[in-house]
This record gives sequence, structure tokens and C-alpha cells, in this order.
Amino acid sequence: MPNGGSDCCGTCPFNRTNKDKSQEPFCEIRKFRIEKPYWTYCNNHPRRNPLLSKTPRGPVWAPIFADYDSKPFSEDLRIPPRLLPPIGDAMYVRVPYYQNTRPIEDESGDCTICGEKCENTISVEPLNEDKKYFCSTAHYFEWWLANSTEATPYLEKAPLNTDLIKNKFRDLSQNLSGAGELLRATGDRDQIIGYLAEIEELFVELGYGDVDVLHAAIYLEAPEISGGRSPHLLLLQVYLTRAGGLLQQEPFDIENILKCLSDIQNTIQRFLKENV
Repeated sequence: MPNGGSDCCGTCPFNRTNKDKSQEPFCEIRKFRIEKPYWTYCNNHPRRNPLLSKTPRGPVWAPIFADYDSKPFSEDLRIPPRLLPPIGDAMYVRVPYYQNTRPIEDESGDCTICGEKCENTISVEPLNEDKKYFCSTAHYFEWWLANSTEATPYLEKAPLNTDLIKNKFRDLSQNLSGAGELLRATGDRDQIIGYLAEIEELFVELGYGDVDVLHAAIYLEAPEISGGRSPHLLLLQVYLTRAGGLLQQEPFDIENILKCLSDIQNTIQRFLKENV
């Protein structure tokens, strides 16, 4: 397993080779051959995809040595929550592919953003485009946000304000009660999955899109390294992942699902009470 993290394509159930070892690494969601499965990542991995959605969630990411994380982002840069670089191992920073092209650590070049001449760079060479060099992960990411068509839909989406997010949390928490009653009466899971997907989106909108369930659990055990993240939202990530697993089971355990929904509702209420 790479030091870059176990939340990689090599451990993902959506990688075709994990179902049939005779097949080459291939992403069933994004429909592309995985070049380095143990060094490639995306937010569809179960650690960042509590409801196991098969819709692409943000870009594909490649690891770059943390030595390149040498400059801060520009103060006026707005990073959409779904595009926050995922937290990985301390040795590596993750940066997104550009139009299916993998960024790599390279030799000397002039930074496309600031013009600095560097002995060691990050580079990307897309099809039918000139090769680009960058002095740091921050400058690569800033260029990517400005030039990648994959980033455009997220940049065009207006951010939700905090009050609206809180109101949505309240509504969804109440809706879960009715969805639980429907589950008990008919076995229909679709409504619950829909509400949980909306809750997970609010979790991301609040700036937790870089946190996977493993890091959420670590931060709950060691809040001093959590960077001030809300323990209630970290716990919500854990419960969402648990609910996603229960809802996928056949036959499914109604009582455990309802207990998990109750835990989610109680966690939301504690978060709202702390942030009135």
C-alpha cells in the first residue's frame, strides 16, 4: 500500500480489477483506464462516498511530494467545496488531473503562474497543448481552477450561505422521520437515500469535502489535530458512512437503519444547537 494513502483506486470497489483479477485497472464510474491505481484517487472511493454514489464526484487526483506545497493559495481564490484537495498522507499533497492528463513531478522550468525559474517543478502536458510548469501545488491548482472545464460547473454554482444550510439541515432532519416510517411500512429505501445525499452535500458545502471517514474518526479521537473542525460534523460523516453501508445490504436490517437515522438526526440537532 502506498504512503500516499489507502483510499486509492487500488482499493476501490468501482475498479473493475477488484471484481475480476484478470481485468486491467479500469474505473467503472469514469470509464477510463487507471494508470497507477495505488497512486490515483477520487471522491467516489467509499471513504469519501458514504452512499456509494456512481455519479462522478469531482476530479481524479494524483499525489505530489509535500515539498512542492511551498506556497499558499492566493487570498482571493475561491475553492468550491467539492474541489477541496482531499487530505492524504503527510508526505503527499493531492492535485487534480487536467483533462485526463496526470500532473507529475518534473525537472526545471518556468512557472506558468508566477514566472519563477525552478529546478524542480510540477508539470502537465495535455494532448495538443504546450507543456506547463509550476513552482508549487498551489500555483498548479490555481491554474487548474482557471483553465479546467471540469472545474467550471463547480465555480458557476453559487455557494450556500450558512443560514440556508442550517435551515436545510433542520428540514432534512425532520424529513428523515417520515422516511423511516415509510421504510418500516414498505421497505422503500429510496427516499432515505435521497435525504441522506442532501445531508452529505450540506456537509461538503460547509467545507468538509476534504475529509474522509478515516480522518473524521481520527479527528474525533484527537481533536487537537482536527484544525478546529466541528466534532458534530465529523461524527455525521461517520454515521452517513454507516447508513450507506446498511442501506446497501441485502436483506437489510430495518432496526439498525432506523437507529442510524436517529443518530444522524441527534447529531444534526447538536450541531444546530451549538451554532444558533
